[in-house]
Amino acid sequence: MRGRVLRADSGGAPPAGQTPPAGQTLPAVTTVTAHRRNGAVVASAVSEDGGYVLDGLPTEPLTLVAVEHPAVHEEVVVRAGDQRHDIALPAFPRKDLR
Repeated sequence: MRGRVLRADSGGAPPAGQTPPAGQTLPAVTTVTAHRRNGAVVASAVSEDGGYVLDGLPTEPLTLVAVEHPAVHEEVVVRAGDQRHDIALPAFPRKDLR
């Protein structure tokens, strides 16, 4: 299965199989996860352009869940022992994504 994660706006998403208008795909990092009815995760994909591909899905009813994430990249050095590293996310919902 493949597709795009689209933002619902006043125009709505285009019909299945049609290309979305420019600017309608999500500009943030998105995760699309396929779940079985019992909640088990079957597959997951992460994308920065709103597109996703979930290969090898079983032939059964599945629920697709799309989640938008602000992308935050931080370099860390892992050492022996218990460590803590907090990651600060920008305010959400981000005004630049509206």
